[in-house]
Amino acid sequence: METSTETVTQKPKRVISAEHKSRMLAGRKRAAEKRREKRDVAALAKTVGDFAKPLVRPERALPEFAGLNNEDCPIDCTVEKCCITGAPICGHPKKCGLQAAYKADPEIMARYNRARKMLAHAELDRRP
Repeated sequence: METSTETVTQKPKRVISAEHKSRMLAGRKRAAEKRREKRDVAALAKTVGDFAKPLVRPERALPEFAGLNNEDCPIDCTVEKCCITGAPICGHPKKCGLQAAYKADPEIMARYNRARKMLAHAELDRRP
């Protein structure tokens, strides 16, 4: 039986110049300083904590026809202004519909159709 001998060669150590070492050290110092600043900001935010939070919650925007159903007008409708027609005349799809004068206006027709579709979808959701 023959035994084979393997020769292991070690890689030579990397030689780093003094200039390169000083640049690496400066980079490490900059990184450590940034980490320290981040930590200080986080600590300050924890101490300020509740004082930095707004006391009033922002209001959520309601959908265009919030409250609209087969019997009732949307929340935004008043006696002075219907949210569908923009005039003091109701344009509810299930109550009275649109008058001929309002059917000529494309914006009013678009709002009316959106309200109609919303009611149709609500009806489908109610069906078992």
